[in-house]
Amino acid sequence: MTTPTGINLTPFCSQTGRIEYARPLRVAGVGALATDKHIVVVALDHPKLSEFRIAYPNVYPKLHRALSDMKLRAPYQSDQPSTRLDAMHLDPTPACDECHGMGLVNEARGAWCTACFGTGVTYVPIAVGAAHFQLFYLNLMAMHLPHCTLQLPTDHCLGDHRTSKPTPFVFEGGYGWLAACDPKKAGARA
Repeated sequence: MTTPTGINLTPFCSQTGRIEYARPLRVAGVGALATDKHIVVVALDHPKLSEFRIAYPNVYPKLHRALSDMKLRAPYQSDQPSTRLDAMHLDPTPACDECHGMGLVNEARGAWCTACFGTGVTYVPIAVGAAHFQLFYLNLMAMHLPHCTLQLPTDHCLGDHRTSKPTPFVFEGGYGWLAACDPKKAGARA
């Protein structure tokens, strides 16, 4: 599996949270990785891999532990029901009404919008299988990850805790996990 040169990992990096996740990382034996803690995207054989900062296990122990846990708890299984995101016909993600898509409420002071947590988009939960996912992430995946296929979550794999549970996906050139969100929190980011 090779990564097409058109994959841009930056949209999957943290825009408002931790600075160490603001750019893609290089993980030994894994490939290039981008995360904002709601989504993890791993691109194999990325053409810019050598340009990314190395995520050493002693510097990023939680990230390495999370990767191992996700592979164990939520492995992608080709025999399970799944859906191609390009076949879902998703609506565009609406801009946040509070900050008008800027992500900031006071640019002079750099204050993040509390309605959208600085993303500039409205929280819209979309039902996929037995879980809900933010429309924002589904649109990012459909736009930037070629032939992206999301494993359909089932009651069995989700258990009692439906939010923040990792759901695996694959795309041409890699794989990842997307956290489920709470459909009742229409106004806050999960």
